[in-house]
Amino acid sequence: MPSKVRFFSRFIYGSLIVLLAVSLWLLFREKSVFVNTVKIEKGDFEEYLRVDGVIKSKTKTTVTAFTTGDLERVDLKVGDHLKKGQYISTLKWDFKRTIKSPVAGVVSKVHRESAGPIQRGEPIIDIIDADNFEIIAKALTTDATRVSVGAPVKVTGIGSGELIPAQVVLISRAGYVETSALGVEEEKTDIHMKFTQQPKTLIGDNFHTELFIKVYEAKNVLKIPLGALFKDGDTWKVYKVENNKVHAKEVLIGNKNEKEAILENGLNPEDEVVMFPDDTLKDGAKVKRADQKQRQ
Repeated sequence: MPSKVRFFSRFIYGSLIVLLAVSLWLLFREKSVFVNTVKIEKGDFEEYLRVDGVIKSKTKTTVTAFTTGDLERVDLKVGDHLKKGQYISTLKWDFKRTIKSPVAGVVSKVHRESAGPIQRGEPIIDIIDADNFEIIAKALTTDATRVSVGAPVKVTGIGSGELIPAQVVLISRAGYVETSALGVEEEKTDIHMKFTQQPKTLIGDNFHTELFIKVYEAKNVLKIPLGALFKDGDTWKVYKVENNKVHAKEVLIGNKNEKEAILENGLNPEDEVVMFPDDTLKDGAKVKRADQKQRQ
């Protein structure tokens, strides 16, 4: 009888010890962190400079009073189309003389609408060529140095969502100082562009646009998403996934755009890295891919 009691007691104690050991292992074991990953691949890279621009007519004709006299009312509005020789108004001097449009185009500004005295040389209306536009952008001089004549441009922001191709034709050598909305003085210069394809969207003089000017491109290079990079002091690092663990790896990057950067050193094609690593992820941590969590 006593032997049976001792056996039972040892069994109970042994079971408790095993249960305690398992509980401690479950409590203190390293838990895997679920992460999103991406593989390093080769591909083409493009970098664009984003600036605001204004569409301008390349030709503008200002109709002025040819002499001092009395001008009759000008019944024209901005946007009216004019044919060459079309009637604009009448100017009374020693005799009445008709003022006619010297060119075909569109009225872009009415300087003088009401009837009354007018001085010689005083502007009456401006006429633009609605089929001959250019785009002008004000760019920081530090950005303008990266732009080349002939660089392709994507024009958008007009209203339809259409991406209209254009090309840089001139970079002004004359800089100027402009004060920003925050009161900061900025050194800028003008970049002139032309449309290389007729826009389907209606455009006009002084229309605002958003411009993306290509400043750099490279073919068949290693690329890495910006979301995989994090700063450690002055160096860029990533978390590389190897055998279900992450290891912090220093990398060297080159040009970057709003989505990705050129990877110059530190990783190879098909290497797997963590996207958007947070502060809780540490070197050597065990990880599981997020798609594994979804399958569970």
